[in-house]
Amino acid sequence: MVSYSATISKPWKIRAILMFISTPRLILVDPKRELCQCWKQQFRGLSHVEIVNGRFEELEEFDCMVSAANSFGLMDGGVDLAIICYFGVELMDRAQERIIRDFLGEQPVGTSVIVETRNAKHPFIAHTPTMRVPMTIATTDYVFAAMWAMLVAVHQHNRQAERKISSIACPGPRYFLRNGRAGGGCSADGTCLPLVPRTTCVD
Repeated sequence: MVSYSATISKPWKIRAILMFISTPRLILVDPKRELCQCWKQQFRGLSHVEIVNGRFEELEEFDCMVSAANSFGLMDGGVDLAIICYFGVELMDRAQERIIRDFLGEQPVGTSVIVETRNAKHPFIAHTPTMRVPMTIATTDYVFAAMWAMLVAVHQHNRQAERKISSIACPGPRYFLRNGRAGGGCSADGTCLPLVPRTTCVD
């Protein structure tokens, strides 16, 4: 039986951050009712955190989508594939161009960059690696580091960009990890990746 007692890596740390810093509206979205109930418990009392029981594609409003990616911008599985299906494959090209420009081809875990989607309604993604390549991360703080990096990247963007980010969509875990291996989901210690399962693009 799956436990949802911790659905973001180190949820008490994330809660503490969200309590004491001003952030845009954070939308945690997932089709699993049990997971959304857990989120509601973990983040109760935080008015700028919204829990949505559904898929990110069904959200009417969000300015920035979180892509829990790898260091090379290969968006061919999990939520990354869903993002490409939604925004178009050209978004992956732009993300990779940004990685080459800013990081010489390999974006470290613990960094996040804001990339334009060229979608008028949902203009940005936060490309935020949780791992370099598929690997064991169950005993690491990689997901927490990625979440913090994403919040900092949005903060820096809003300080200088003309179009601000006022809402962030962050999908929940859907494919559970096996032995801490990446593939989307949660490990036994509660470390989770914000991923939604997708294997093909459907019109």
